[in-house]
Amino acid sequence: MFVTSSACRSDAILTSTANLIRAQPPSRDVVDLLSTVPGDDDWIHVSEEGSDEYPNNGTVKFPYKTIRFAMSKLQGPGQGLLIAPGTYAESGLITPISGTADKPIWIKGLEYPAGPRTTILGSGGQQGPCPNPLGEGQPVNIFTINQSYWILDGLEIDANSECYRPISIGVPTGAVTAFAVVNNLDVHGATGPQAVRVTNAHDVFIVGSKIHDNWWAPAGQEKDCHGINVLQDSDRVLIRQNCLRGHSGDSIQVAHSSEPHNPDPVNPDKGLPRNITIDSNDFTGDFENAIDLKSCRNVTILSNQLHDYLPSPPQKVGTSAIVIHYDARGVLIENNELRKCGRAVSIEDLGLPANPERRMGPIVLKNNELSEIQVTSTVPGTGSGITVNQVAGIKVGDQDVLHAVEIYDNMFTNIDRVAIEIGGNGAPTRVVRPLVANNVFNATKICMNINPAAISEREVGDPACQGNPLRSGLTSNHNQFKQLQSKPFRRLGEQISLAQWQVCYDSNSCVDP
Repeated sequence: MFVTSSACRSDAILTSTANLIRAQPPSRDVVDLLSTVPGDDDWIHVSEEGSDEYPNNGTVKFPYKTIRFAMSKLQGPGQGLLIAPGTYAESGLITPISGTADKPIWIKGLEYPAGPRTTILGSGGQQGPCPNPLGEGQPVNIFTINQSYWILDGLEIDANSECYRPISIGVPTGAVTAFAVVNNLDVHGATGPQAVRVTNAHDVFIVGSKIHDNWWAPAGQEKDCHGINVLQDSDRVLIRQNCLRGHSGDSIQVAHSSEPHNPDPVNPDKGLPRNITIDSNDFTGDFENAIDLKSCRNVTILSNQLHDYLPSPPQKVGTSAIVIHYDARGVLIENNELRKCGRAVSIEDLGLPANPERRMGPIVLKNNELSEIQVTSTVPGTGSGITVNQVAGIKVGDQDVLHAVEIYDNMFTNIDRVAIEIGGNGAPTRVVRPLVANNVFNATKICMNINPAAISEREVGDPACQGNPLRSGLTSNHNQFKQLQSKPFRRLGEQISLAQWQVCYDSNSCVDP
């Protein structure tokens, strides 16, 4: 039987912030872009059996031998390279011209998915994994998309466990790269900072691909090798329906290129990646985390499967499926399934030096399912569903929002230690007006652990829902509890019962009465 709190509910509160911070999608649909396939006469053919010498001219009968040479023969928008199955040992492939909105340029594996993939194997002088520190010009890109309207489709890109980056979309400085599509690729074998880098690029699609087993461990010491790294000046990036796993860093990291980033006091949003949508992907088995958000704006994490982030040295030590820190603002986590993790979501400041321009929030977690969040003997603090230790941002642009963090309509099942922890680790933190509402807690050891000293005392909005002084601005209402222990809450380090949790200390307090 559920015990339900019904007071102080405001559905308006539970929708406005999520809609306000939701990431803007790319300005064109990926299905539309993928419908722009070149005509039969617009393909340049490449085959292991071909030749880059006369009389070969890139036709079906007389294909070229190398991708590099075939790319040099591209004349204009609407063309493409159609590459026969085989292994092509190449790197340093740079897009020579731009496509257009109605005529992108394609590089496509000929037979996949009906037949075998075309494999591009990193080759050209980078012998062995990347060193630490990296040398000049390392890692070498296998593909660099620095022109607009390009589509990579149906390829395997294998960095061969040497010092190659399989794909770089955009370049850090100069003109913006727009409308790049990575579709249905198999990307693996990188041994540097990332397998796929996105920087200074707008309207980017990474869809339907498998990005896996990219591992950097110079001298046997693991360093960050991310599956997808979205960096500065990137905007409207869609990462959808990919399988991501087995990285020595994170499967996806969104960050400024220099972290911790110190925001510009006049324009704190300057140069940061923004409008990143991470939708319907499957994550598992990374050395660190599935998703790591650092300095960024408007990231939506939607309908993903994140599972098996449990430390098991020496294979991996990652324990949090999602980590949010540094200067991440406008984060929406919605409709995800997080299971078998040491920690599901960690929102933390990591003890960064004070900077008045660096702050997190607002952050909304809604309609997620968290289950089997487990305590492990090797890493302290595990067994936590959602940990909140620093969320102070209450503005979106020039608009104020009521709560810096909103946690509502989530299901918590079989949480070993604590489902929601706000300021509970005793670190010097600040959380402004947290809202916890309409959640279901089922077979959870501690439903909520609250440290009032870490929570802002000020509360605005409906007077009936103002936090009482001992809870310092917390609004917790309309939650449901099932299979409770005798003391399923913790406040000021003391475990307390539901009845003690429900006590109102003044006429305006509202904590699950």
